[in-house]
Amino acid sequence: MLPLSDDRPQLPAGEECSMFELLIGYRYHSPAIVNGSTEPDAVQLVSELRAQPGTRVPHVWVRDGVSTLDLLGPGFTVLSGDERWCAAAASASVTAHRVYSDEWAAATGLAPEGALLIRPDNFVGWRCDAPPADAEGQLRQALATILGR
Repeated sequence: MLPLSDDRPQLPAGEECSMFELLIGYRYHSPAIVNGSTEPDAVQLVSELRAQPGTRVPHVWVRDGVSTLDLLGPGFTVLSGDERWCAAAASASVTAHRVYSDEWAAATGLAPEGALLIRPDNFVGWRCDAPPADAEGQLRQALATILGR
């Protein structure tokens, strides 16, 4: 048997990333992402991603054995700590879950009155950081933009 030589290019040990970071640690731009920008941002570190539109929804435990990823279904989902966003989602026939904890705030940078609209592919399609002036109108506009209507 011939020994295998490992002369393939390799990253220095300090620059390696986990498989988790490789799979979910990126952000993309698309007409199905509402973020007010059409140009890609400068490359961000995984540790800097905070549920910006175009990133995957962060994994945060919300109760025993249930994470934010478990709350997502086959359609759109709203995640917020504010009941107004949940009511707006119900009126737009979108699933909603009230989520708020210190871990959620750290992972997303959202205040309790903020909201994320998660697409069926588990990417953040839209984000609102401010208290809702017209939650239903804002949510319906975001959905229309994402769906190209």
